[in-house]
Amino acid sequence: MTLSDRNISGKEIEEIAHISKLRVLSFVRCSFPSNDFNNVFKLSELSSLLVNDCRIDDSDTIDLLRCQKLRQIVFQRTEIGDATLAQLCQLHTLEYLDLSYSKKIAKGVASLSLLPALKSLNLDGTSVDDSVLEPLLKSKNLESLTVDDSKVSALSASAALSAFVPYRTGVRQQVFEVIVRQAMAGAPWQDICRGPLEVNEISEEEILVELERRKSSA
Repeated sequence: MTLSDRNISGKEIEEIAHISKLRVLSFVRCSFPSNDFNNVFKLSELSSLLVNDCRIDDSDTIDLLRCQKLRQIVFQRTEIGDATLAQLCQLHTLEYLDLSYSKKIAKGVASLSLLPALKSLNLDGTSVDDSVLEPLLKSKNLESLTVDDSKVSALSASAALSAFVPYRTGVRQQVFEVIVRQAMAGAPWQDICRGPLEVNEISEEEILVELERRKSSA
């Protein structure tokens, strides 16, 4: 389910929260009544939550840990901070996390290295600096880390990129498949997947070609 460019009422959030089998939920440029966003976390079967350019903060993620099956989270251009990061660290199924351009993201990022399943982390445009890189680079399963347009020095950013070069092809293919499936489901993939597209150097043309190929062979 994808909702975009809307002022979403508390009643609408409650109605969404009662779709018990919902697996993928996306919000793009939406606004919510104070604290009502927490009702989203009643969706215990949710595996992907994408929030892009929405004004939510730590008070809106208090009940995040009710969704223990989350594998993909995008909090892009939000107001979340270290309190939300502390909760994210307890989501042991989380594989993909995009926090790009969420300006309050900083020191708490280092604790994400404790996530046992995390494979891809996007910190572009955040306030992270060199001090958070060392624990992240020691993360057991992390295969992709991007820190463009952050406070990380060019030298450290280069070292981070070099550390993950052997894994990028596999990660790119996984992300490519996720985006294609989003597109096939009718989601506004150009908006909600802009970060993953840029990080993994996937062009919109590649996605469109693959969509056409799959439609032709269906």
